Amino acid sequence: MKAWLLAFFIAVLTHGSYFGLIGVLLVAGMGLPLPEDIPLFLAGNICSPEGLLVKAGSEPANLYVMILAGLLGVLSGDTFIFYVGRHGLSGNNIVARHIRKVMTPSRRAKVDHHFHRFGAFTVFIGRFAPGLRSLVFASAGMSKMAYWKFLMIDGFAACISVPVFIWLGYHFAAHLTWLLGKVESVQQVVIILLVVGAVGGAGYWGFRWYQRRKQQKSAYPPVS
Repeated sequence: MKAWLLAFFIAVLTHGSYFGLIGVLLVAGMGLPLPEDIPLFLAGNICSPEGLLVKAGSEPANLYVMILAGLLGVLSGDTFIFYVGRHGLSGNNIVARHIRKVMTPSRRAKVDHHFHRFGAFTVFIGRFAPGLRSLVFASAGMSKMAYWKFLMIDGFAACISVPVFIWLGYHFAAHLTWLLGKVESVQQVVIILLVVGAVGGAGYWGFRWYQRRKQQKSAYPPVS
């Protein structure tokens, strides 16, 4: 990670605390190329008595309130992306411009078909896929997925990722440099696992579809 970006996150979180975390995650959700995991790690650090980012003479932030702030920031940003996909593709914001570049009419038709069959699974996996979240969540909006369904699935996934990242920052507060050094390698492993899982899932559903077609043909043999 670039030093200036890390310094920016530290400045925002040490001065803004809960509201700083909400703001950073909301801006990241609006399409700017900002990572979510680093601010969450840093937020956990300022909640620990051993945190290197806790100001001298001040009390650490409350861990549970910080987790709630993280969830609010993440879900607010995800909601923004979802509604851009639903209503704002003709807009001039960075998310809409990006989607227009990659979503041709034929791709959009494929996305609609995909989300109709595997939308819930895709949204859940998308929450753990750095670099793909914006496209996945905007595609969910484009596919006319019900917002309550999107929020329920995304919220469930966020209730896993947000507390885990903040807890890691809290638990390893005295080893912040080491933890940040592990982020990139962990992200690569996560992406590989997601790709393998997606390929495996597609293979499974394809096999199920083949089996159903085979059963249908055997149940209704052609008339000679």
